[in-house]
Amino acid sequence: MEKILEYNYYLFAEKFTTIEKEKVITFVTIVQYLFIVNFTLFILLFFTEPLKQFPLLIIIFCLVTFFALRFYNRKKYKDRYFEFKLNWNNEGEKKKSFYKKLIWTLVLLTFCLMIINSKSLPSN
Repeated sequence: MEKILEYNYYLFAEKFTTIEKEKVITFVTIVQYLFIVNFTLFILLFFTEPLKQFPLLIIIFCLVTFFALRFYNRKKYKDRYFEFKLNWNNEGEKKKSFYKKLIWTLVLLTFCLMIINSKSLPSN
């Protein structure tokens, strides 16, 4: 799983940034954050009451999680950009295509879960 995630980080970084290492770390964080947000939104589908009672707590949780991931990634992936680039260039087209589809599915799933959760909120 770690290898798939690292390739996805590189895919995001290469597609949307230049060679600036700081932007690579940002996109690594965004991909990880999407996984966490998807999990949180999926769990919240089953609980509408906590959403009504603690929306600020959920927002704070999401922000703290994002900044904690960013701090963690700065330490872990500090000088690994060129390693990602080498691994990505050695990967076959079939796997590259799979990783791209995985990322776009993740992004789409996030938006779908956000829409479903917003519609399931009770009206005041």
